Amino acid sequence: MKPALILSSTAAPGIILESIRPEHLELLRLWKNNHSHRFFHQEKITSSQQRQWFDAYSTRPHDWIFLIHDAATKHPVGCLGYRVLDKEIDIYNVLRAEDVPSRSRAHSHALNILTNHIAAAHQLPIRARVLADNPAARWARLHGFQPIGRGHEAELEYHFLEQDPLRRAAYPVTAKWASDCTNQNSL
Repeated sequence: MKPALILSSTAAPGIILESIRPEHLELLRLWKNNHSHRFFHQEKITSSQQRQWFDAYSTRPHDWIFLIHDAATKHPVGCLGYRVLDKEIDIYNVLRAEDVPSRSRAHSHALNILTNHIAAAHQLPIRARVLADNPAARWARLHGFQPIGRGHEAELEYHFLEQDPLRRAAYPVTAKWASDCTNQNSL
Protein backbone atom coordinates (compact mmCIF):
# COMPACT_ATOMS: atom_id res chain seq x y z
CA MET A 1 0.00 0.00 0.00
CA LYS A 2 1.25 3.47 -0.86
CA PRO A 3 1.76 5.98 1.92
CA ALA A 4 -0.88 8.71 2.05
CA LEU A 5 0.23 11.99 0.48
CA ILE A 6 -1.38 15.40 1.06
CA LEU A 7 -0.63 18.38 -1.23
CA SER A 8 -1.57 21.98 -0.50
CA SER A 9 -0.50 25.53 -1.32
CA THR A 10 -0.73 28.91 0.34
CA ALA A 11 -1.73 30.20 -3.11
CA ALA A 12 -4.98 28.22 -2.84
CA PRO A 13 -6.18 28.30 0.77
CA GLY A 14 -8.77 25.65 1.49
CA ILE A 15 -7.81 23.38 -1.43
CA ILE A 16 -6.25 20.08 -0.36
CA LEU A 17 -5.24 17.15 -2.56
CA GLU A 18 -5.38 13.81 -0.73
CA SER A 19 -4.07 10.61 -2.31
CA ILE A 20 -6.80 8.02 -2.72
CA ARG A 21 -7.37 5.16 -0.31
CA PRO A 22 -9.56 2.02 -0.48
CA GLU A 23 -12.52 3.81 1.11
CA HIS A 24 -12.62 6.21 -1.86
CA LEU A 25 -13.04 3.51 -4.50
CA GLU A 26 -16.84 3.53 -4.75
CA LEU A 27 -16.97 7.32 -5.09
CA LEU A 28 -14.31 7.24 -7.81
CA ARG A 29 -16.12 4.42 -9.62
CA LEU A 30 -19.41 6.34 -9.59
CA TRP A 31 -17.76 9.51 -10.90
CA LYS A 32 -15.96 7.61 -13.65
CA ASN A 33 -19.12 5.74 -14.69
CA ASN A 34 -21.15 8.97 -14.74
CA HIS A 35 -18.59 10.53 -17.10
CA SER A 36 -17.51 7.40 -19.02
CA HIS A 37 -18.29 9.03 -22.38
CA ARG A 38 -15.42 11.49 -21.70
CA PHE A 39 -12.76 8.79 -21.30
CA PHE A 40 -10.94 6.21 -23.39
CA HIS A 41 -12.42 3.36 -21.34
CA GLN A 42 -16.12 3.99 -21.94
CA GLU A 43 -17.60 0.82 -20.50
CA LYS A 44 -19.15 0.89 -17.04
CA ILE A 45 -16.79 -0.23 -14.27
CA THR A 46 -17.94 -2.79 -11.71
CA SER A 47 -16.92 -2.71 -8.04
CA SER A 48 -14.78 -5.80 -8.65
CA GLN A 49 -12.99 -4.16 -11.60
CA GLN A 50 -12.42 -1.02 -9.55
CA ARG A 51 -10.86 -3.08 -6.75
CA GLN A 52 -8.60 -4.91 -9.25
CA TRP A 53 -7.52 -1.57 -10.71
CA PHE A 54 -6.76 -0.20 -7.23
CA ASP A 55 -4.71 -3.26 -6.29
CA ALA A 56 -2.53 -2.72 -9.38
CA TYR A 57 -2.43 1.07 -8.88
CA SER A 58 -1.18 0.52 -5.30
CA THR A 59 1.94 -1.23 -6.61
CA ARG A 60 2.93 1.54 -9.06
CA PRO A 61 5.21 4.01 -7.23
CA HIS A 62 4.89 6.77 -9.85
CA ASP A 63 1.11 6.72 -10.27
CA TRP A 64 -0.94 9.02 -8.03
CA ILE A 65 -4.62 9.98 -7.93
CA PHE A 66 -5.82 12.65 -5.55
CA LEU A 67 -9.22 13.60 -4.23
CA ILE A 68 -9.75 17.35 -4.36
CA HIS A 69 -11.10 18.83 -1.14
CA ASP A 70 -12.43 22.38 -1.01
CA ALA A 71 -12.97 23.86 2.47
CA ALA A 72 -16.12 25.54 1.11
CA THR A 73 -17.80 22.12 0.85
CA LYS A 74 -18.07 19.19 3.21
CA HIS A 75 -17.20 16.54 0.61
CA PRO A 76 -14.65 15.92 -2.18
CA VAL A 77 -15.31 18.01 -5.30
CA GLY A 78 -13.44 15.78 -7.75
CA CYS A 79 -10.15 14.11 -8.45
CA LEU A 80 -7.12 14.22 -10.71
CA GLY A 81 -4.02 12.14 -11.10
CA TYR A 82 -0.66 11.74 -12.72
CA ARG A 83 1.64 8.92 -13.67
CA VAL A 84 5.15 8.70 -15.04
CA LEU A 85 5.04 7.07 -18.46
CA ASP A 86 8.38 6.44 -20.14
CA LYS A 87 9.91 9.93 -20.27
CA GLU A 88 6.85 12.08 -19.59
CA ILE A 89 4.19 12.80 -16.99
CA ASP A 90 0.62 11.93 -17.97
CA ILE A 91 -2.16 13.91 -16.25
CA TYR A 92 -5.26 11.71 -16.12
CA ASN A 93 -8.56 10.93 -14.38
CA VAL A 94 -9.59 14.58 -14.08
CA LEU A 95 -13.16 14.35 -12.77
CA ARG A 96 -15.58 16.82 -11.24
CA ALA A 97 -18.35 15.76 -8.87
CA GLU A 98 -21.81 16.21 -10.38
CA ASP A 99 -22.87 18.83 -7.83
CA VAL A 100 -19.84 21.07 -8.42
CA PRO A 101 -20.47 23.92 -10.88
CA SER A 102 -18.13 24.15 -13.87
CA ARG A 103 -17.22 27.69 -12.81
CA SER A 104 -15.74 26.41 -9.53
CA ARG A 105 -12.06 27.31 -9.20
CA ALA A 106 -11.24 24.23 -7.08
CA HIS A 107 -10.07 22.13 -10.04
CA SER A 108 -7.98 24.97 -11.45
CA HIS A 109 -6.23 25.41 -8.12
CA ALA A 110 -5.82 21.63 -7.78
CA LEU A 111 -4.22 21.37 -11.24
CA ASN A 112 -1.83 24.22 -10.38
CA ILE A 113 -0.89 22.58 -7.08
CA LEU A 114 -0.37 19.22 -8.81
CA THR A 115 1.68 20.50 -11.76
CA ASN A 116 3.94 22.56 -9.48
CA HIS A 117 4.49 19.51 -7.28
CA ILE A 118 5.27 17.40 -10.35
CA ALA A 119 7.69 20.00 -11.74
CA ALA A 120 9.58 20.03 -8.43
CA ALA A 121 9.73 16.22 -8.21
CA HIS A 122 10.35 15.29 -11.86
CA GLN A 123 12.22 16.94 -14.70
CA LEU A 124 9.87 15.60 -17.36
CA PRO A 125 7.33 17.19 -19.73
CA ILE A 126 3.80 17.30 -18.30
CA ARG A 127 1.26 16.06 -20.85
CA ALA A 128 -2.33 14.89 -21.19
CA ARG A 129 -4.36 12.97 -23.76
CA VAL A 130 -7.91 14.30 -23.88
CA LEU A 131 -10.75 13.11 -26.11
CA ALA A 132 -11.48 15.70 -28.79
CA ASP A 133 -15.09 16.22 -27.65
CA ASN A 134 -14.17 16.56 -23.96
CA PRO A 135 -14.54 20.13 -22.61
CA ALA A 136 -11.47 19.40 -20.46
CA ALA A 137 -9.31 19.99 -23.57
CA ARG A 138 -10.31 23.66 -23.61
CA TRP A 139 -9.94 23.88 -19.81
CA ALA A 140 -6.42 22.41 -20.02
CA ARG A 141 -5.45 25.00 -22.63
CA LEU A 142 -6.49 27.72 -20.17
CA HIS A 143 -3.87 26.25 -17.80
CA GLY A 144 -0.91 26.36 -20.17
CA PHE A 145 -1.40 23.05 -21.99
CA GLN A 146 -0.74 23.45 -25.70
CA PRO A 147 -1.77 21.05 -28.48
CA ILE A 148 1.22 19.09 -29.77
CA GLY A 149 -0.65 16.47 -31.79
CA ARG A 150 -3.74 14.41 -32.42
CA GLY A 151 -4.33 10.72 -32.41
CA HIS A 152 -6.88 7.94 -32.57
CA GLU A 153 -7.40 5.05 -30.20
CA ALA A 154 -10.19 2.51 -30.59
CA GLU A 155 -12.07 4.83 -32.99
CA LEU A 156 -11.80 7.77 -30.56
CA GLU A 157 -10.07 10.98 -31.59
CA TYR A 158 -7.97 12.74 -28.97
CA HIS A 159 -5.79 15.80 -28.50
CA PHE A 160 -2.25 15.37 -27.21
CA LEU A 161 -1.42 18.35 -24.97
CA GLU A 162 1.74 19.49 -23.19
CA GLN A 163 2.00 22.12 -20.49
CA ASP A 164 4.24 25.05 -21.32
CA PRO A 165 6.36 25.54 -18.15
CA LEU A 166 6.39 29.30 -18.79
CA ARG A 167 2.58 29.36 -18.58
CA ARG A 168 2.36 27.32 -15.35
CA ALA A 169 0.98 29.38 -12.47
CA ALA A 170 3.57 29.51 -9.69
CA TYR A 171 2.15 27.85 -6.58
CA PRO A 172 4.37 27.04 -3.60
CA VAL A 173 3.47 23.45 -2.68
CA THR A 174 3.65 21.66 0.64
CA ALA A 175 3.79 17.86 0.36
CA LYS A 176 3.09 15.91 3.53
CA TRP A 177 3.26 12.17 3.92
CA ALA A 178 0.44 11.28 6.28
CA SER A 179 2.60 8.69 8.04
CA ASP A 180 5.05 11.26 9.39
CA CYS A 181 3.79 14.66 8.16
CA THR A 182 7.23 15.80 7.01
CA ASN A 183 7.79 17.75 3.79
CA GLN A 184 9.09 15.64 0.94
CA ASN A 185 9.43 16.31 -2.76
CA SER A 186 10.48 12.92 -4.10
CA LEU A 187 7.92 10.43 -5.32
